[in-house]
Amino acid sequence: MYKCAVIGVLIVVLLHQSILANANVIKANFDFEEKYKVFEYRQPFTLSCQVSVTLPSEDYQIKWYKGNRSIQDVHEIQNRLTSTNISITIRKANVDDAGIYSCRLTDPRSTNTTPIDQAEFDVIMKPTAKLVETLTVIEGEKLRLECIVMGSPLPTVEWRVGNTSYLRSQDRVKLSENPDKKGIANAVLQIDEARMSDRGTYYCHGNNIATRMYPATEADVYVRVKDKLAALWPFLGIVVEVVVLCTIILIYEKKRNKSELEESDTDQSPEQNFSKDNVRRRKDKK
Repeated sequence: MYKCAVIGVLIVVLLHQSILANANVIKANFDFEEKYKVFEYRQPFTLSCQVSVTLPSEDYQIKWYKGNRSIQDVHEIQNRLTSTNISITIRKANVDDAGIYSCRLTDPRSTNTTPIDQAEFDVIMKPTAKLVETLTVIEGEKLRLECIVMGSPLPTVEWRVGNTSYLRSQDRVKLSENPDKKGIANAVLQIDEARMSDRGTYYCHGNNIATRMYPATEADVYVRVKDKLAALWPFLGIVVEVVVLCTIILIYEKKRNKSELEESDTDQSPEQNFSKDNVRRRKDKK
């Protein structure tokens, strides 16, 4: 009886191992292409590996890894990690959390370290984009915008002005890397001499593998272009006001002086006549 029981257990174990060895028993929650898992900045993401065959829990164990390190040894995520036997969740994810993760199905009773089955995730971050809140330039001066993007793999930047999209330099619009943040293509948009027609809303977004499946998040800014003489108008207005006031004062003073002279002449005329009459009377008396 004892031998029969042992043989029965061995048969069951061998049967389980045969099933595991000859089938893809792990079903992973990939987002697309049986490979990629996408997350958004500061949002949680979950990786899960379901065992597709019915086995007693003691017959298998799932271990999680990032690269070649056990997930428990990745210290930078420990305070944001929640794990079960079949899944892990990372909260407040950032760009450094992207990378290769894997779940490995093992037999805890076996001395063989080779996993029975495994699934590998390429975890990528959907790009974010940010622009300045507002921008005002003077006509004829340089118009420069930088699209600040994050993502993994490293994104490239696409710009849109009105109905025109820019993936490369075109006409007066020049696209380039930011020399201080190398590696992000087209991050800087520049127009050497801004025109009044350049005013409007400028959009940018980052592209990487994630945006093949999910729409990109755009950033936008309204650019104002001022007349190059705009700074002079207040000064010219003040000058005109001063000139007008001075002119009014001069005209007023001139008229006032003229009136005073006329009044003075009028006041002096009777005195002169009175003097002449006196002279005549004196002559007559003589």
